[in-house]
Formats: sequence, C-alpha cells, structure tokens
Amino acid sequence: QLASGVMIIFAAEEQLNHELESAIAAEQWMEAIRLLRLIQTINPNHPELHEQLRQAYTAYGDQLIAQGRPDLAQEQYQQAQLLVAPGAPVH
Repeated sequence: QLASGVMIIFAAEEQLNHELESAIAAEQWMEAIRLLRLIQTINPNHPELHEQLRQAYTAYGDQLIAQGRPDLAQEQYQQAQLLVAPGAPVH
C-alpha cells in the first residue's frame, strides 16, 4: 500500500511538472507559481524549487509592470526576494 501511495505521488508530481513546462512556455506566470506551490506541497525537496519560484515571481512582476500594474508587480518582487538565500546575490 505504501508503494502504491508513493507511485501516486510520483505520478502527480510528474503531471504537475508537465503542466509547469507548458505554463512557463506560454508565459502564464501566475499559473506557473500555482503549480510550483503544488509541487512544493508534494515534494518540498524538489531540486531547484526555490530558484524556479523566484524566477516565476520575478517574471510575473515584469509582466505586471508591462501591463502598467506596478503596485501588483511590487508584491511579486517581494515574494521573489523572500526566496533568495541569505548572502546570495540577487539577479
């Protein structure tokens, strides 16, 4: 039963990763962030998760700036900043 549960979780994570790739390719950053947060729930040790989230929040902020919504963009940039490891350079 445990092996079955692990396989279900693995399949769910794989499906979310596939959907994430599509969202990123379509520059649907809000959806990408949602999917990354779901992946984080399933597998908090997912490789590069924090960096992917930081990049998605930053890209979403940039998208909001381009749409003339700097107030909402600032919120995204703040979320991205929270994901930067202490002492790490910010890009």
